[in-house]
Amino acid sequence: MFGGKDKKGEPLNKLRLFKGSSIDGKIVHGEFVNIRGSGTPPCGRFGHSMGYLPTNNCLIVMGGRNDSMC
Repeated sequence: MFGGKDKKGEPLNKLRLFKGSSIDGKIVHGEFVNIRGSGTPPCGRFGHSMGYLPTNNCLIVMGGRNDSMC
């Protein structure tokens, strides 16, 4: 997961992975773990789309909003 808003409503630029634990195929517990990427991350945003490009092993972030930068 990339971006979103914090409790104050400020856009985030953190990259996180959801690690879930399941019993009988149902997720019963989970937590988000911060991931450290390489390169320069995009500015914090929300309302965007993100996809994984396996041939380059990278994430692509498209669109979104950051009202404090406009």
